[in-house]
Amino acid sequence: MWETREIVPNSQFSILNSQFSILNSQFSILNSQFSILNSQFSILNSQFSIL
Repeated sequence: MWETREIVPNSQFSILNSQFSILNSQFSILNSQFSILNSQFSILNSQFSIL
């Protein structure tokens, strides 16, 4: 007896790929925001150290 396997269309993989790409972009934006925040704390730290 042959196994019945559901064929996943290529378009579904393409949609999934796009969703991961969007997710990746969002994490990249989040990473940039944390980097900016880190820089601001670093500046603040320097100001306190001058005092």
